[in-house]
Amino acid sequence: MRNLRTLPLAALLLVSSPAGCRRPADPCAAPDREPAASMACRLGDRHAMVLMLHAERFAKTRKDLLPWIALAVQGARVERALTEASDAWGALRNLAALAGREFPERLDGLDLERPLALGLFETEGEALAEAVELLAAEPGARMPFWERHRLLVPATDAKVLLGSLGALLARSGLARLEVPGAPVDRETWFAHEFAGDRGVLGLIAEERHVRVEIASRPDPEAEPASAREFSSAPAPARTLTRTPAFQALCRNDDLVTLYLRPWRFRSLSIQRSLSLIRSALSAADPSFRATLLAQGVSEVLSGYLWMSPLGAEMDDTAIGLSFSGELSLQRVSSLTELGQRIFAVARQKEGPASTGEKALAEGRLAIDLRRALAAAEEPEALRRAETLEHVFMIPRECGTFCLWYSPLCQWLGLGKALLRLGGPKAASLLPAAGAAVLTSTGMEFSQLRLALAADFPADADLATLRELARAIESEGALRGSEVPLTIEKVRERQEALLGINQDPRKFFVRRAIPEGLLAEARIDLAEAARLAGIQPEFAPLASLSELRCRLRVSGRALVMEAALGLAGTAKARIENGPEFADSSWESPGLAAEASAGGRCLLEIVAGTQSALRAVAMADPAQKGVLLAEAIADLEPRLSCAQKDEHTRAAAERIAAALSLFSAELLLDDFSTERALAMLAAACEKGNGRACARKEREEKAPRIQLAEVGHGCASSGAFGPRNAAARLGANGATLLPDAFAEDLLLAIDREAPFSSVAKLASGLPPAVKTIELPVRDGDGNRRALFVTRSAARPDPEPDELVVLLRPTPGGAELSGPGGTLAIDRPPECQNRPECPEMTRAVTDTVQKVKTHFPRGRLYLDAPADTPWRRAAVLLAGAGCPEPFAENPAWTVFLGPAPERAAPPAQAPALRDTRDGKPALVTGPYNKEDIRRVIRMNLARFRYCYELVLMQDPAASPAVDIRFTIGPKGTVIDAQASPRKQGSPRLEACLEKTIRQLRFPAPLGGGVVTVTYPFNFQPGD
Repeated sequence: MRNLRTLPLAALLLVSSPAGCRRPADPCAAPDREPAASMACRLGDRHAMVLMLHAERFAKTRKDLLPWIALAVQGARVERALTEASDAWGALRNLAALAGREFPERLDGLDLERPLALGLFETEGEALAEAVELLAAEPGARMPFWERHRLLVPATDAKVLLGSLGALLARSGLARLEVPGAPVDRETWFAHEFAGDRGVLGLIAEERHVRVEIASRPDPEAEPASAREFSSAPAPARTLTRTPAFQALCRNDDLVTLYLRPWRFRSLSIQRSLSLIRSALSAADPSFRATLLAQGVSEVLSGYLWMSPLGAEMDDTAIGLSFSGELSLQRVSSLTELGQRIFAVARQKEGPASTGEKALAEGRLAIDLRRALAAAEEPEALRRAETLEHVFMIPRECGTFCLWYSPLCQWLGLGKALLRLGGPKAASLLPAAGAAVLTSTGMEFSQLRLALAADFPADADLATLRELARAIESEGALRGSEVPLTIEKVRERQEALLGINQDPRKFFVRRAIPEGLLAEARIDLAEAARLAGIQPEFAPLASLSELRCRLRVSGRALVMEAALGLAGTAKARIENGPEFADSSWESPGLAAEASAGGRCLLEIVAGTQSALRAVAMADPAQKGVLLAEAIADLEPRLSCAQKDEHTRAAAERIAAALSLFSAELLLDDFSTERALAMLAAACEKGNGRACARKEREEKAPRIQLAEVGHGCASSGAFGPRNAAARLGANGATLLPDAFAEDLLLAIDREAPFSSVAKLASGLPPAVKTIELPVRDGDGNRRALFVTRSAARPDPEPDELVVLLRPTPGGAELSGPGGTLAIDRPPECQNRPECPEMTRAVTDTVQKVKTHFPRGRLYLDAPADTPWRRAAVLLAGAGCPEPFAENPAWTVFLGPAPERAAPPAQAPALRDTRDGKPALVTGPYNKEDIRRVIRMNLARFRYCYELVLMQDPAASPAVDIRFTIGPKGTVIDAQASPRKQGSPRLEACLEKTIRQLRFPAPLGGGVVTVTYPFNFQPGD
């Protein structure tokens, strides 16, 4: 009877154990059985990373831990601080004392018998729609994301521990967060501010622990009340899945465990990138907002595609560190159904193995790499990749989380993409199984003794392997070494033996492969230290004995284990680790992404990413057109995604954001009719913002820009500005609510000059420079710059005043074909270097500039002269430098001051259709370079800030050498760091400089420029 009564208990234990579970149970159902599981459940499932610190295991492992601490820090003070500590808090207190910080002797209420849990980077949703909606966000809009972390501190008495932690924080100098009018129970909640007013630490006393909410956002206007509400909100209850990695998180012998949910990296990467883009936009000239947005969001979408769950081989991962004589590291990754299939078809039953001869290092491969890669799926972002450069560029643009994602989730799929791009020769070297043995008489290359054995399919072409053997014999550091290679066909395989300076046949035998084994390796570190002798770079090896590694499959778990031993102790051992049953669960996000709507959404993202990349590089006149055409091409996929419940909301938000952004780009280029049609279509679909924007635009004056055949060949990156105005053909105006020093003034081509002069003279004194958009002969949008016409001090001795007037009688004026007749003004009468300017081509003004370092040009015309004619005159005068601190030449609208009244014969631009412009040679104007670079400085600063987040030590000093072609485009660019460089920064700078357009060199030809950048953090 006793045995019968114990059967239910035995069955319960069997079901709850890893070996007896088929479908993972909810670990939160009875969390008190496992303290680590309890803490993980209370954290929730939204964190990208979870760090579990087992303070209760410090005392048990301290004896094994101390030698490793001494080896790592090489300091007796640290070792003594840990030796004298009775528990984990004492160790922390002693270490803080070494750093000059004083902690209390004890922290009342702290429970050191249960683990401490830290959840890093809590994410909300997938954030894809928010990424695209940034394109249509209002300038200055607040960040939609908080960066949030959660710490659970175990407590014997939560209220007592809350008071202890509060006193500790106050002693550290953090300000208590007070919310006027908000009653607070200080026994259960209070908060401190950090990082100025951008961060908050909220402490909440809960059952058996204190929850610490750490929240920050890059929004200086975040209100304390919202921070209080955010930090004191209850942690959402979550149901976690008992995957193999989650089971590893709850192991009993790890000192510290890091648990990773890589599927959260996708939204986390988007959130962090959007913060970076907004930061760059806040410091950028508003005229480059559209270009920066398109470039930034396209890179964000590249990361979204890179981290697609389609093709993922692993879900979550746990990495545990423990000490029991040797240092042990274990990584457990939960395999997806695809990952399980890959390793099932690729595992081998037998293969070559070492005979056990004494060796410096030996290893064994027990997986058919060719089969594994054939069964794997390439990452979604790489299916369209055509070069290895493209493969490496995507994670560089995406950043840290993309670099982490592939080794955590999809390293075989990444290998498949690299193999495809590497060519057939690379594929021929993939073995079905293999082994290696390394011996040596020293640490020089010539003293190496290497033996390799590998199995290949019977039909594999091993010509590349033979070429490799010959190359080793004749080239490189092993030149002259004996490299015997034998290849034998045995039944359905080819066995290859390769040796370097030794016969490989005596080192290998064929053996059965243990169940689940994929690979194993051993390195004799003590022997390596002996061979290295007293060489300082190998000194740490003298403290170590051996390193062992093993990779195996257990159920749906991929287990990687490593053990590192200390010198003078027993050899490193890899104990028989836990076994995991062949259970099942649903991979996060996979069902939605694999649905019909999900695949359509991926195509939408890919198409949008390509379109935005093109928009960022395009001339302003083409940006809106390019995006509008891309939206039309994406319409079938948008319709597909909107029909699927998994993707309907995201697709609708993306479509709305793209329509708004495209309409704004078209309006920026004054393509009003097409923009209104796009807004009307979006309005009919229920887009309220599109309706409001359409109504506002319909009330504004319509503008057709003047066309000039000759004008400023500026960078062309003109977009929305904080201050923009319009002047219609009938004199109607649209003025901004607030004026800045720089005003974008769009004038209709038929507006009379009198209304132009009146508007210019009536602008507030705050406006210093006016940018006048026009179109060149190719229809591209360009800009002319004028200075406010106002009273000026007397000219300096070398200053020249040039007056321009149109010809009487209303003759058509035609850019570079016209002639410019300028009488010698009074300032030039007694100057022998003054050129003769009675009759000359329009480039005469450029000649004038070479003789006079400063000058003023006044554009005046009869009242009824249409703006299109006046604009041609202004364009013929050349380009001033509006952004220079002391511009050499300035242009004014309206009559000149009386002291500079025109002579009897007014200068005139006459129509000479048969004439050709003169070619002017000479040095390129450096101010033109500075002007274009300065206008685009935010784009270059974006490159630096992007790299700075990943590499705070990135060199800020970079020289860019680039070549300006005959048409003003950059035809070559190369970055050269002055110190240790950052390839990502250099690539971004080169990419940005190639997108710029400079004034065309006079007379044609090319100009080579070296421009120094010296960024500073926070620039």
